[in-house]
Amino acid sequence: MILLMATRNQAGFSLVELILALAITSSLAVLAFAGQRGLRSQAQFDADVNKLVSSIADAHNEATAAVNLDGPGDGTQDCLTNPAGPAGQTYVFAGVAWSAIDAPGGGTYRMDFYAANRTTQVACAFDSTVFSIPSAVRVNKAPGTGLARSLFIRDDIGGLTVCSVTSVATNVLASFGAGVCKLPGAVGNAILTLNLSDADGHTSVIQVDPSGLAKRVN
Repeated sequence: MILLMATRNQAGFSLVELILALAITSSLAVLAFAGQRGLRSQAQFDADVNKLVSSIADAHNEATAAVNLDGPGDGTQDCLTNPAGPAGQTYVFAGVAWSAIDAPGGGTYRMDFYAANRTTQVACAFDSTVFSIPSAVRVNKAPGTGLARSLFIRDDIGGLTVCSVTSVATNVLASFGAGVCKLPGAVGNAILTLNLSDADGHTSVIQVDPSGLAKRVN
């Protein structure tokens, strides 16, 4: 009798024990998956913020290195065929604008290249590059602060002026045409701050200093 009872007690797990074990295993699997997704999301956000810092540096370097002479590749032909540009005028490379524009699905980040006639102070954009940001990073989500631009403006002797723009109404063509920060709306010697975020709650701040150099501050 004693042997028979021992055999029955060692028969295995009950249904309740099996259900409890499966529930615990499933919960641990869900937590592990959520943790891995969170790590991947944070890593993608960090990579995209660093990409934006690099893109601002690229805009600065493009404006600094470009040859300020009339000729192929400087936008002359595009400006001459632009209705805003009078025919027969000489256009030179005028600089680069780096732009961050907020949108509900994630910001649009781009670099636009400008040419200008400094006599008539007429300017036009002749080329652009849009940056792909996989994590849909938004910029300055607070109302009225959904745009930020850094203008890297070439003067007539190849020097560089950096302007900060945070108003949608600012006419950046006026600054590129003049070769300087032309008020209102384009401000020189100012720090431009970008408050970045994504749908998963990650945040970061990029600052562009008055010389045009960008850094991530958190």
